Amino acid sequence: MAAAAYRNRRYDEAMTALREALSLAPQDENTQEGLAATHLALGQDRQARAVLDQALLEHPDNPDLLALMGDLLYSQEKPEEALTSWQKAESIRPDPGVRSRIEKLQRELSIETDYRRSEAAHFTLKYDGARTGADLESEILDYLEGEFWDLARRFDYQPGPPIVVIVYPERQFHEATLAESNVAGLYDGKIRVPIGGLRQLHDGARRVLLHELAHAFVAGKTRFTAPRWLHEGIAQLVEGLKTDPATGEMLARSYRTLEDKSQWARQFSSPSALSFVEFLVEREGFYRLVDVLEEMGGGADVEAAFRTVTHSTLAELHEEWGRSLEGRHLH
Repeated sequence: MAAAAYRNRRYDEAMTALREALSLAPQDENTQEGLAATHLALGQDRQARAVLDQALLEHPDNPDLLALMGDLLYSQEKPEEALTSWQKAESIRPDPGVRSRIEKLQRELSIETDYRRSEAAHFTLKYDGARTGADLESEILDYLEGEFWDLARRFDYQPGPPIVVIVYPERQFHEATLAESNVAGLYDGKIRVPIGGLRQLHDGARRVLLHELAHAFVAGKTRFTAPRWLHEGIAQLVEGLKTDPATGEMLARSYRTLEDKSQWARQFSSPSALSFVEFLVEREGFYRLVDVLEEMGGGADVEAAFRTVTHSTLAELHEEWGRSLEGRHLH
């Protein structure tokens, strides 16, 4: 029952079933793992740690518990401990997913070992002090703290644990993340930006930080279930970008020349994601888009979430967006 509820992101229901199961079999390792994973899904790191500590005392060689502990330690910015836990799990039972996490963390550690660390109310900042301006870290934290409250209001949501922000010099950013050269920032549970080496925060760097912070809010609000196009469209909107007329006309012509309109918007680019989110905000208002995110966080898939909030299917919304582009940009 708990597993079914967890798969459908009904975490409160999963928690109730898991606690009942644990009362019947207090040392059952599968139940302990499920309870810790549910706490993590709810952003309850402290409770997850307590469950995992007890479970690993009783089952010290369980690779699933070790891997989950590594995930928790990594999110809490305890990389050396996370690496030890993942490596032990991998030595007991080889697993491609755990091996990938180990390799990723080893790349990061080879670069970030000497990074300095600063704390603020809602952020943990790591940066290369030797290459970063003396006042940049305080500028970044002050800027992020200010934007945090604005986004908390707009999204009707506050991320729980502090958000980790890592500021790299550009070359080290690409070495750590393996991102392509045109990537200006990355959110993978932590905000990673290649702005190390700046002497002071400029408008371009602020936009990158705000864009990635928006990703953190969307991810948290939806419990990491939002599709990439929705992430990217909202993040660009929050950053302050707008679809320019030339892009709007290009999208309008693309829609008009498509014989089978059902194929429209099957794939999104960054410009089309922004345009579609702009259309949704014009049609529904940003607060209704937040309602869609809320539905997804409660367990609905993206199609069901939009249908509940807008009373339209995504296909209907796509076609309406295409017609609006025609009306606006083609005469």
